[in-house]
Amino acid sequence: YLRHAPEPDQGDWYVARLSAGTEPEEARRELLKRDDVLAVEWNSLLELFDDGLPDQQDPDVGRQWYLDSCGIAEARQYLEQNFGAPGGRSDLVVAVLDTGVAYNHVDLTSNIWENAGEIEGNGVDDDGNGYIDDVHGWNFADGSKTGNNDINDTNGHGTRCAGIIAAARNGTGTEGVAYGVKIMPVKVVGTTSTVSNLVKGINYACANGADVVNMSLGITNSNSQALREAIDQYSDNVLFVAAAGNSESRYEGYGNSGWPTVPVDGAVSAGVTYPAAYPNVLGVMSCNAASAGEGSHAGDWKSSFSRWDPVPVD
Repeated sequence: YLRHAPEPDQGDWYVARLSAGTEPEEARRELLKRDDVLAVEWNSLLELFDDGLPDQQDPDVGRQWYLDSCGIAEARQYLEQNFGAPGGRSDLVVAVLDTGVAYNHVDLTSNIWENAGEIEGNGVDDDGNGYIDDVHGWNFADGSKTGNNDINDTNGHGTRCAGIIAAARNGTGTEGVAYGVKIMPVKVVGTTSTVSNLVKGINYACANGADVVNMSLGITNSNSQALREAIDQYSDNVLFVAAAGNSESRYEGYGNSGWPTVPVDGAVSAGVTYPAAYPNVLGVMSCNAASAGEGSHAGDWKSSFSRWDPVPVD
């Protein structure tokens, strides 16, 4: 994965495919000798982080203990009083960068984003955004250079995440935290599952109106300049949310608060998951469903398997 620029500060990131038998580190060193190459990094594989929550087809909403532990009822009351939309406004778009979404699912079909500028099935890029027939999103994980508009989920992970966010309040299945918003499916994990897919997905989502970008995935102990640049480019207007990771490990150092220290620019800290560890990303840790004794409640404690979000949040 390299950043190429004919002129300084006017470049972009490209995937470099090496010939069979090429030694990767030697190729990296040779590329860095070129005046028109600004940076080279590995196109790391993405890791999915399971939510461990009931599938959205489960009709027992009472099992969704996190709705209580996260104060969702109070948040909905505030939204109702101030905006008349307890489940979030329908013009708010949450892009789910994942394994795709089962967009015809009974709990999701009414809350799937629709590209108003695109005419379905006519084989034309009606809105001129560079993607043909992207009526509901785009698939960057099919192994081709351009991708396609097949955003259907063949794994289940992306559909579960979409359901947790915005499963409709329709008397069936479960209920999303923000059941009134729209979900934009962007498939970045599939035939290929790399950082370059994720960067493309971020650029697509933000260019097409996403207000929130959700990434329940990441790369562990491997920083990416390309990924951070993509996020920083849009972070003034878009909220980025990412999973802190599910493989707990010890950190080399902790700040005065007892939390892991924030990695410095370009550094890689043991036990850190990106993009959750970037300053402009809201990292989400897992909390336990069981209370820890008298006076405690579900969600009071970090799950034993969860990694920390190393960026303090006030």
